[in-house]
Amino acid sequence: MSCEKIIEPDGIWCRYFGSVTNDEVDQIAESIRVDANLSAMRYVISDFSAVTEWNVTAYDVLIIASHDHNAFHRNTTLKLALISATDDITSTLNRYLNAPIMTFDAKLFSSLSDARDWLAA
Repeated sequence: MSCEKIIEPDGIWCRYFGSVTNDEVDQIAESIRVDANLSAMRYVISDFSAVTEWNVTAYDVLIIASHDHNAFHRNTTLKLALISATDDITSTLNRYLNAPIMTFDAKLFSSLSDARDWLAA
């Protein structure tokens, strides 16, 4: 798996690296959706800044968005920070963020420090 899931005091940081597939992103997302602590989390950080090969399509992220939408009703104050360092990943993640079904607080950043600043605000 090309992801390290780090449990933090107030949330989860998912650090993706190397070659990443839709199945990997969806598997990690599902593990968060079913997490017993989801209702108490303040945030989820999905950090794609170390990804070197991106095998996730715009269609894939729309399916993930629909699954996330249903799960995140358990915690309406949850924030999702997405981090991307490349144009192709940014484009795909923007499709996720702009999906009509997206109703929770989510933003795209180019660095972890910017994402953490937003989460702390």
